[in-house]
Amino acid sequence: MSFVVMAIALVTTLIVAIAPRPGSPEAVPTAVCSSCGPHTPVAPRKLDGVALGKRLFETKGCVGCHTTDGTPRIGPTLAHDFGTRVALADRSSIVVDEAYIRESLLSPQAKARPGYPPSMPSFAGLLDDRQIRSLTEYIASLR
Repeated sequence: MSFVVMAIALVTTLIVAIAPRPGSPEAVPTAVCSSCGPHTPVAPRKLDGVALGKRLFETKGCVGCHTTDGTPRIGPTLAHDFGTRVALADRSSIVVDEAYIRESLLSPQAKARPGYPPSMPSFAGLLDDRQIRSLTEYIASLR
């Protein structure tokens, strides 16, 4: 064998010999905090529906036009709306429920509220079903 091949074989053998075995304590990834020392990192917490809905409300721009405290903006407030009957621009009314929120996200002008400009964009293709459900859960939590 050439010297290079022997060196590679030796290095590989050493790496395998000192590498932690799967399942051994050394194989568990650890982090070191300056305050508490080494520990196993905590996996990122998966957001529940309401928390994800709130995050989407903030990151998808909803908060720019809608409030959650009862004051109107460009669009109607979402505080206390879920489960109530609201007036529509065509003088009919509808209960704010899962179906109404979904339709309003995907086709905003289908059942528009009076007194607000037709400025809400469609989120069709921009939100998946889970995201729509999470936004609905968040809005429902504002009752």
